[in-house]
Amino acid sequence: MPNPTRSDVEKAVKRLQRFHQVGRDSLKRRGGQGAYGQRQVEAEAAKLRIEPGVFRKLRRFADEATGYSAAELNELCELCKRHDRAWGIKILLALLRVPRAKGQRRAVQKQAAENGWSASQLENEIRRRFGRRRSGGRRPAVPSDVEGVLCQLEAMCERWSRLHAELTAEDQPEPSHPRLRDLPGAVRRKFGDATEALRKHQSSLNRQLDRRRSSPTGR
Repeated sequence: MPNPTRSDVEKAVKRLQRFHQVGRDSLKRRGGQGAYGQRQVEAEAAKLRIEPGVFRKLRRFADEATGYSAAELNELCELCKRHDRAWGIKILLALLRVPRAKGQRRAVQKQAAENGWSASQLENEIRRRFGRRRSGGRRPAVPSDVEGVLCQLEAMCERWSRLHAELTAEDQPEPSHPRLRDLPGAVRRKFGDATEALRKHQSSLNRQLDRRRSSPTGR
């Protein structure tokens, strides 16, 4: 991916500022979380053409107790400008998971900017330092029909299979990531067992999908 231009960075900084403003405006209208129900979230998000889950994160982004104060927002934007980082919503949502206590979030975002971490690299570093997210987060979108759910499950199996292929590929003399053989033995064994099980599951899902598509009733 090419390095962002100065124009790209300026646009990204303006987006961050706009995200913060959206959240701040919403907090002014409805500051308390308790009375802010699902319907209110969806209604306000729909007016702004923002996905409700993301809209909640923008409110959190602008909440001085959990997100970024105006001064912290300015510091974040200056960091992007200084290191030419055109950060988007994925980076922002990852940073919101980092505790503010003892300057931890400030340290992580500084390191991410200096090293040019992608959103996935930042996620991995946060997971390494603070553990995986154990609750909360956006609920998965589930298709409204059986065939859609089968397709979704098949796609998840395929992503796992691609990850396995990437970790075991031998055609990369100097990969930018660890290989499967670099992981602890117990992890390798469990990963291999899971991969085999998911391959069988994927084959079963594909048979089910073929059967439904060839059936006049779709069953």
